[in-house]
Amino acid sequence: MMRRAGVGALLSIALACGEAPEGPPPGELVRLEGGVAARVGGEAVAVETVRRIAEAQGLAPAEARALALSDAVFAAEARARGIDAEPAVSQRIDAAMAGALVRQFAREARAAGPPTEEELGAATARHYFVLDRPEAFATVHAVARVPEAADEATWARATEVAERLRIAVAPAAELARTAPPHEDPAQDEAVKRFLELAQGVDTRGLELRAEPLPPLARDNLSVEPGGRNGFDPAYVAAATALERRGDLSGVLRSSFGAHVILLVARHPERRVPPDERRALLADEIYDRRARKLREAALGPLEASHPVEIERSADALLQSVGAR
Repeated sequence: MMRRAGVGALLSIALACGEAPEGPPPGELVRLEGGVAARVGGEAVAVETVRRIAEAQGLAPAEARALALSDAVFAAEARARGIDAEPAVSQRIDAAMAGALVRQFAREARAAGPPTEEELGAATARHYFVLDRPEAFATVHAVARVPEAADEATWARATEVAERLRIAVAPAAELARTAPPHEDPAQDEAVKRFLELAQGVDTRGLELRAEPLPPLARDNLSVEPGGRNGFDPAYVAAATALERRGDLSGVLRSSFGAHVILLVARHPERRVPPDERRALLADEIYDRRARKLREAALGPLEASHPVEIERSADALLQSVGAR
């Protein structure tokens, strides 16, 4: 039996990757002895092992089986390479041997040299918000929505509504000039006042939308921790032309309708120098290299260490999930 608790966690920590394999390694469907879900070379993967992995890591039974089988493949290769003879793991079982092979991948990743410009660029993009973000403009707006392919009469009606909106929300602009901004727009007194005043305007039958938007940069993309999303260029141009908190735009047209915009805050850019970024991101880059080595090695290793899967494994795993 392959006994291990948290092997997936060991691999995840070593590779900075918390994902289980998408599916089990391909294998031949055979009949195996009772309580065995699969066999890798001469090593049995017990249903009970899959159950423990599923419970320990909160995985579905099929994901736990995939993780158990990939670990068993690496453990078999570790034995074949003699890695199990290392003093640090000589008394350990599959988890340690699989981990030893992962550590070998990590050594190879570092031996390949320092992070390249391409790797540094990709890693910076993943963490742009703390390492390389542009100046951003936080706004709240109200828009008289205009249907697609609307005629000029409808646009004129929307523009009239937006002009009324601009007059109505002027007190919110005055409040913004004196009240400090709040990190959460929903708690910003000027934003709340803007939204309240906008709702009182007669929309002449048009849909009204009033809402704060995420900070926007001049490249027409938002500046958010979770990533960047595109916005209407006409809106962004008007928003980024505003200079200070409390500035109110004129009426502008976008692909959505006629707007009025209040600038809530300007957030300065953050640019960490390349050398500092390289030092901060080196470990992550090496981890990703090691992960690629692991993924590239898994296919050929499966051919060297054949996988046999119990014909009734799916039914057995259903019983695991039902416990």
